[in-house]
Amino acid sequence: MSAGESRAAMTTIGVLGFGEAGFTFAKALADAGAVHGVGHERRYHDMNQVIDLLKDMQFDPIMTEATIRFFKRSTDLQLPQDFAGKPKLMDDVIQTLLHYTSQGHS
Repeated sequence: MSAGESRAAMTTIGVLGFGEAGFTFAKALADAGAVHGVGHERRYHDMNQVIDLLKDMQFDPIMTEATIRFFKRSTDLQLPQDFAGKPKLMDDVIQTLLHYTSQGHS
């Protein structure tokens, strides 16, 4: 891992709140779920880069491909139009995804 990649990883860890007072994994998961409502497209592109790297390293990216399909679906559904910013709750994102699914979107 390069120095830049290491700094990026540490920044990500810091953003998640590891080591902060009151941090819980449940809080990080709920925040990540809420951010999905507006951040999925960027993550979709990030995951495409991860797949390329894994393939270059001769790893089977089966889980990564499933993750990409998840982010692509949200991108195709144009979720940001449903939110005026980061949703307050992960449940808001889940309910929106369930609504689209019930309408026949996959």
